[in-house]
Amino acid sequence: MTNPESQTPETPATGKNQPAKRRRRKPRRPCGRMTLLFSFLVFVLHCWQHYTGAPEWRADLYIAVPVVQLIGVLLLVYRYWWPQTKGDLLLFLAGNLLVFGNILLFYQGLHFWCCVNLAVIGLRVIIASMWLLGLLGISLLLITLKKNTLRWHRLAPRWLFAGMGSLLAIMTIESVAAFVEPAPSARVVFPDLQKHQDDTLTIAALGGSSMKGFPYPPGFGMTEVAVEQLRKSQPATDVELHNLAITGQNLAQAITQMNKLSHAPDVIVVYSGHNEFFHDLEEMSTSRRIKVAAVDRLFRWSPTFRVVHPILAQYQLGAAPKDDASSMFRAAICTEEMSRVRLARFGNHLDRLVEWANQRDVRLLFCVPAKDLVTFEPNFCVADALTEADKAHITSGVVEIRALQRDGKHQEAVESAKRLLSEFPTVPEFHFRMAQSLLLLSQPAASEQHFIKATELDQLATRIRPDYEAQIRDAAGKGNVPLLDAPAILRQYASMGVSGDDLFLDGVHPNIVATYILGMHIAQILDSNIKDSERIEFAHMMDLLQMNAEKLQAAYAESVKVLRHYSGFRGWDPADRLQRAGFYRDLAQGMQRGRIQPGEQGAESLDSSVPLPTLSGKDRN
Repeated sequence: MTNPESQTPETPATGKNQPAKRRRRKPRRPCGRMTLLFSFLVFVLHCWQHYTGAPEWRADLYIAVPVVQLIGVLLLVYRYWWPQTKGDLLLFLAGNLLVFGNILLFYQGLHFWCCVNLAVIGLRVIIASMWLLGLLGISLLLITLKKNTLRWHRLAPRWLFAGMGSLLAIMTIESVAAFVEPAPSARVVFPDLQKHQDDTLTIAALGGSSMKGFPYPPGFGMTEVAVEQLRKSQPATDVELHNLAITGQNLAQAITQMNKLSHAPDVIVVYSGHNEFFHDLEEMSTSRRIKVAAVDRLFRWSPTFRVVHPILAQYQLGAAPKDDASSMFRAAICTEEMSRVRLARFGNHLDRLVEWANQRDVRLLFCVPAKDLVTFEPNFCVADALTEADKAHITSGVVEIRALQRDGKHQEAVESAKRLLSEFPTVPEFHFRMAQSLLLLSQPAASEQHFIKATELDQLATRIRPDYEAQIRDAAGKGNVPLLDAPAILRQYASMGVSGDDLFLDGVHPNIVATYILGMHIAQILDSNIKDSERIEFAHMMDLLQMNAEKLQAAYAESVKVLRHYSGFRGWDPADRLQRAGFYRDLAQGMQRGRIQPGEQGAESLDSSVPLPTLSGKDRN
């Protein structure tokens, strides 16, 4: 018999001889991660809708976005329950903070300012990090080769991999930036071209967006109008046009575009000046609170910095908080000395172009660019010598004048503006408001002078300044170059005697009527033998240049983008520009859906008659 005491007792379930049961894992609770992902999507959609949607929808977003966020978070909590760990809880809180902080920034008008300044700081951090990691990678590689082993330290493989990856990124990004980096605008590269001996009349057009014909599609511009007229008046001559204009470029860059030509043209038409002040903002910036010039001199060695930073600098100037009276004032962007340097540089470029053209027997035609004076308010006032009391007084004065204008009391508005100008003669807003009232009081000559003074005093000039206009006239006079004075010409066709939105789309770019007028005058200067009977009528010119409703709709859609961009520069009260952007948006949508045809509801007509002065006697150019 077996001794029961000798029997081996049963091994409990947790003993070594029994297979251990698997512990059931606790269900994962990714509530925080899912909330962060959902919040990021809401954040992106809010930003996208705010910046690309209609301005009147923005107020609705302050209600819609929090409701969507709350409903989404409640559904996520119901599905995944409350965050179980500290890390997940932090992600949960971070997601909600992202959305509601974003709403608060939009409400305070600080969102764009924060985004731009984060991008400015982030650019420097990214470039510095890439270079430091790249240098670290090279150092680790040398140490690794010396020690002849990869694992000489437990972190060596990771840091070596990060450093080599950063070095590869530097080589790729910096090489691409160096390839696309434009030539410095202060350096003009004149091409070594010679005339081509044939019977073709070759015309080159130099300038920016207005010369290109923007915002209309390519193929429509003032030089295209002139060429069609020359082809009719000179049927035996083959006229060839090279429109070298590019949106946003200044005169130096426009001249450099001639390097694309294979031979020197017979005629060069120059319509440039709008972009001069707005180029090379870093060169003239004097309003930085933190002086980082020494650090930036190091960053200037990076092609990526040289390409990206000027773009960010433009947005930084217009990133002031909105709906704040203090945003009406800014420190001077450009010192008087730097302003003189830049103006003299512009004149030097014109003089060198005259000299270059004379050496090659090339005809030149200088154009003084025109602009909308009536509907495009100044951007900023100088605040360097103003106290807080002065700022409050100026702001209340502008509010008072605008209230008088809304009530139709324009004579009282003029008197109020005169009184305030006697105290603050350098405030462009007073000149502009006074000019508006004078124009409505049928005093166009006095009105135009104050409109011009307002553009002269504007501290963020996005249109040609009067001193640059004078430089073009002086250069034409010294070089005996024919001059097309576009402001004087368009003044004859302005409905109120001063150029306004009846001739311009967005303050800078001429509409199709103004483009036709300027193009016909260019043709008259280039061929003084054009007869009145040889003129191409407006409607026929639109047919020749294939201008149609679809192209008008595209131009209005582009004007919406331009006006919204310009509204960012006028931080104090951009309502007028946004209202005009809304007008063009409605036109574009109506034309796209077929509800509006050319000539209807404010859309430009394609078959109207545009009167031009006769060429007989004293009117002949």
